[in-house]
Amino acid sequence: MEINGVDLEILIAAGTAILALSVWALKKYKTVMADGELTIDEILSSLNEAEDLIEDVEEAVDDVKEALDKEGEANE
Repeated sequence: MEINGVDLEILIAAGTAILALSVWALKKYKTVMADGELTIDEILSSLNEAEDLIEDVEEAVDDVKEALDKEGEANE
């Protein structure tokens, strides 16, 4: 199934990657802010942990862009 020329599975993968990053960020925020303070070490640690999730989102978004570009070229 396609939506605007993009396979549904590509859109679901992108949405899932974005949702996973959002859920992780919320849980991390609650954990880090449990004591009411935020340190530089906590920030750096969080950024290091987020790298893989951010890469997943970038790859998923790139897949959507490629699919949209292919659809646009096919319609020309």
